[in-house]
Amino acid sequence: MRVAVFALAFIFIQTQGFSSQGQAQPQTAGDFVAGLYSLVSAEGGKLPDWDKVKACFLKEAVVVLRTSRTTLTPFTLEGFIKDFVDFYEKPFKRGEASVVPKDSGFTEKVVRMKSWEYGDMAHVLVLYEAKITGFAMPPQQGVDSWLLVRRDGRWLIPTQTWPGWDGDCPDGIRMIALVSHDQGHTWPEYLDVMRETQHRAVYFWESKIVELADGRLLATAWAYDDVSKTDRPNQYAISTDGGKSWSVPASTGLLGQTLTPLVLDDDRILCVYRRMDQPGLWANLARLEGDRWVNVGDAPLWGQQAAGLTATTENMAHNFNVLRFGAPCVTHLVDGTVFVAFWCYEDCVSVIRWFKLDIGG
Repeated sequence: MRVAVFALAFIFIQTQGFSSQGQAQPQTAGDFVAGLYSLVSAEGGKLPDWDKVKACFLKEAVVVLRTSRTTLTPFTLEGFIKDFVDFYEKPFKRGEASVVPKDSGFTEKVVRMKSWEYGDMAHVLVLYEAKITGFAMPPQQGVDSWLLVRRDGRWLIPTQTWPGWDGDCPDGIRMIALVSHDQGHTWPEYLDVMRETQHRAVYFWESKIVELADGRLLATAWAYDDVSKTDRPNQYAISTDGGKSWSVPASTGLLGQTLTPLVLDDDRILCVYRRMDQPGLWANLARLEGDRWVNVGDAPLWGQQAAGLTATTENMAHNFNVLRFGAPCVTHLVDGTVFVAFWCYEDCVSVIRWFKLDIGG
């Protein structure tokens, strides 16, 4: 049985709940912590969604577990997740019987809880009960102590304004971010993110927004100049106030189109994008020095030896018609690797391909 009778963690996620009148309000610290116990529980034959568990913690979180009757062991966030993953894989024996939590199931639930909230900080004490399903041993109880800090909990969806059929765009061509304060139930406002300052028709397509370790927001986009009918280098902008204001769009130096950024644990930025000065899908590593984008290195992932994957004529309908790959999606995996998926067209068949990347130092 996993021994965990004391845990110290810093949790940042803020989810949103509803009052009986339907008004959105922040979830209490106690409700949030109770939900975490549900996240680490799983039925037989299933595993917890470790990405959801990981998303509940600051990257710098320290988790201290009592790993024996006389030993306290501090874990990084990655170490804490790995310890739980290993627990699910481990066989437990009692007499002749043996069970594996990932096969039989595992449950942690709150027995009693006491919480104190101080503005955007909270302390929650939990008496919990843990049990491996089908294991001939009574549920084990333990005590957790959680320290929490609340972040604003907004959801942002970046997008691009678009002219009507008559060519009119009353609010101008620009990248915006739709904002929800209640987990997507309503989207009452938007943020201005990127727009061309010289009154040219520049579109910011395939836009993304990620949060850096210091709380700043980084926006990226494929920029298309509709006057010259050419792509600009992929653009980026930075916000230091939660998206209320943004720096003037600047070049990343990457000559590409659809681009997806991922912030790594060391705060470097991995970008996977459709490159236009060379064929194929490429990965690029960059870092920010203050607000300045610095490219560190790149490598091809797919299609670098192929021809005819893209087109750059003035007719965008034709360009999209001959396009043979794009839309990379990128995410962290529990084992420390990065998972990349994208669509492509191979041998007259449209397929989804994926890679696992091990990003070194």
